[in-house]
Amino acid sequence: RLTDASPVSRSRETAQSRGAMKVSAAVLAAFAAVGIRSASAAEPTPVTRVVKLLEELKTRLESDEVTEQAKYDKFACWCEDTTAKKAEDITTARTTLKSLGNQILELKGTIATRIAEIKQLSTDIKENEAAQEMQTAVRTKENTAYLAEKTEMEQAVNALERAIIVLKGAGTAPASLRQTRADLEKWSVALAALRETFHKLPPRSQPDAKHVAMLAQLGSGYTPQSATVQGILSDMYSSFSETLQRISADEATKHRNYEDVMATYQKELVTLQETLVTKEQEKVAAEANLADSEVQYADIEKQLAADVEYFDATKASCVAKTDEWSERKTLRAEEVAGIDKALAILTSDEAKELFSKAIKPGVGAASFLQLASIAPDTPAARAQQTLKSHARMTQSLRLAALAAKVAAGGHFDEVIKAIDAMMVQLADENTADQVKVDTCRDNYQKLDLAIQENGWNIEKSTAKMEELQALIDKRVAEKAEVSKQLVEVNASLAGMESNRTADNAAYVQAKSDDEKAIDLLQQAKTALEEYYAKNGVEVGPLGNDFLQRGARRADPIVYENQPPETEFSKKGHRKLETKGALAAIANIIEDLKSELSGTKQAEEQAQLDYEKQLAAAQALQEEYTNRIVSLEQTIANRRSDLQDETDKKTNHEADGTSLNQTKADIKPGCDFFLKNQAERARKRGLEMDGLRQAKEYLVGYRPPAMLQRK
Repeated sequence: RLTDASPVSRSRETAQSRGAMKVSAAVLAAFAAVGIRSASAAEPTPVTRVVKLLEELKTRLESDEVTEQAKYDKFACWCEDTTAKKAEDITTARTTLKSLGNQILELKGTIATRIAEIKQLSTDIKENEAAQEMQTAVRTKENTAYLAEKTEMEQAVNALERAIIVLKGAGTAPASLRQTRADLEKWSVALAALRETFHKLPPRSQPDAKHVAMLAQLGSGYTPQSATVQGILSDMYSSFSETLQRISADEATKHRNYEDVMATYQKELVTLQETLVTKEQEKVAAEANLADSEVQYADIEKQLAADVEYFDATKASCVAKTDEWSERKTLRAEEVAGIDKALAILTSDEAKELFSKAIKPGVGAASFLQLASIAPDTPAARAQQTLKSHARMTQSLRLAALAAKVAAGGHFDEVIKAIDAMMVQLADENTADQVKVDTCRDNYQKLDLAIQENGWNIEKSTAKMEELQALIDKRVAEKAEVSKQLVEVNASLAGMESNRTADNAAYVQAKSDDEKAIDLLQQAKTALEEYYAKNGVEVGPLGNDFLQRGARRADPIVYENQPPETEFSKKGHRKLETKGALAAIANIIEDLKSELSGTKQAEEQAQLDYEKQLAAAQALQEEYTNRIVSLEQTIANRRSDLQDETDKKTNHEADGTSLNQTKADIKPGCDFFLKNQAERARKRGLEMDGLRQAKEYLVGYRPPAMLQRK
């Protein structure tokens, strides 16, 4: 099964073993020579000693073979079990990694799907709410129109009712006798109210045009009690009442339809909201499972690498040990073959004949001791002897008591009954022992299975707890890292704000200094220009020639007896120097203004950059804060899971303690029966044999004193 041993080690061990065999052969040859020489000296033992030595050596070699074969078999079994288990572990790990990889892909797909579903559900919820708002707006508009129309119709009905009452109050007597001015005034008021009400009615509720035309022609020529007028008013009253009922019914129908539609929208909205919550929970669960699966994947990858390394090392060790055993077995077989050959030489017929001539053996006689047995005289004595011997063999007090009862003599029917009863008792005891043993074995098996399963549950809980603790530690470390980054972001925000404030203050100060310098320079420039402007001296345009000196005038001609120089400089004599000074001031002012403009643009750009950086830092700050909140929630959930798993493990441990205590409680009694069942059954078998033999002796036997005398 295992190959590839080291050829170098194999050849070295072969040489050593062959050297040992050569030494053994030399020893055997020496023993043989000694034996041959001793034969002439009449020594009877040397050859026998050599043969015995060789036989003992062969026995020890065979014993070594058996012992080492058992060791190798045990080692080979260990190799097979270990490599098989590791191979299974490796296969399981690879299968698990494949499954976890698929699971990770599925979880990522699930998360992406849930994100899309959540987005669609949010859109559907907004559309549902917008549809409800639209339906409510339409219903409100319809209800407002209905209320207005209802109010107008009710006013029209009331006006018709009042007009009909006025007509009924005028009576039915001829107009010349009963018609009074008061009746006519009441009728005129009622008619005016009717006309005003009709004008206010909406188009679809207007009365019949024929009736309106007839009422419009009513005047002093018609009497209030006219049957035509009463008929018109009654018809209009009935028509308006029916219209009022119809629009009220239409409004009720619209409101019911609105409520049905809104109920449908509300039900759909509740379903969408519940589905949204479910999808968000599934997304969160999938994200948590994804994180756990990724951690588990990494752990199993490490374990797989360690298992592969262990498997390779174990396989190499097993292959080397197998080659070593194969070589040792071959060499031992060669050694035993050499011993067999030597024994064949020393124990052959020729050798025996030779040794018998050379060695004179001593003569001895064999002696034998004959033991006589004395047969019992009667069946009762034989029965008693049988019971006593079996009582001694089994240490049975009840057999001894029964033997004493037989020795007492008398009628043996009672003894036979006692033997039968004892045989039944022995059978019952055997059955009870077997039941007890079966019960103990069954209880042991159930308890062992329960303890094993409970231990497996504890191992699973422990592994789960370690996994959860690892996840908690990972999330705690991640939270610490995020918190550290948040502190750095907060410090960066504070530094950004401090730097921006300092830069802005420096800009404001520099701007103020530049503006003040420009103002002073402008004042100086005005002061210089004021003289030339006041005295009408044209300085000219300011160029870039700064602080030019005035042009040198030609030396005057000096005449003899010339009067002293009395020519004065002109009012614009130094305008060139002044012009240079003004140009320099103007350039400085221009530079300062340019600097103001540049620093302003730089300050504006710096402020924009600061605002962008501030927004980015604040977004990062919010992201880190939300991440910390999420991690704290995850840590809390995992700690809750860890506590649940800890409680589960505690319960399993309590169950294990209870199971072990139960096993400890039944162990003394069960172990006694399991250990002693065979011995107890053997002794009962002996007791049963003794009872059966004694019964056979006693059945039909009558003591001499009990025989009938003639």
